[in-house]
Amino acid sequence: MVLTPAGVYHQSLTSESYTPWDAIYDVGVNSQLPLIVIRAHPSPNARHRARTRRPNRFEEGFRPSIVIGAPALGANARPVLRSLEHYLRHPENRNRLNTADTF
Repeated sequence: MVLTPAGVYHQSLTSESYTPWDAIYDVGVNSQLPLIVIRAHPSPNARHRARTRRPNRFEEGFRPSIVIGAPALGANARPVLRSLEHYLRHPENRNRLNTADTF
């Protein structure tokens, strides 16, 4: 996952997704699966590309939102979630994502 001043990019084993910040309205955890869910409205600036011939029907079911398997992040799951929450709530800080000066 990459956070940029313009949006969030995520690459899974089967797909790549980009969603602009202005389409994202919530970030949360689905503890039953466990997943980090970046909830988003449809956006003409969002992009999705399959990386394999077989689509991942699980991920596709969440579109236009992005889902990230927390186990795949390991110990980084909590900092990733905190970063997403911070930059969603504080758009004025997103320009720092282009620098070494992060929160």
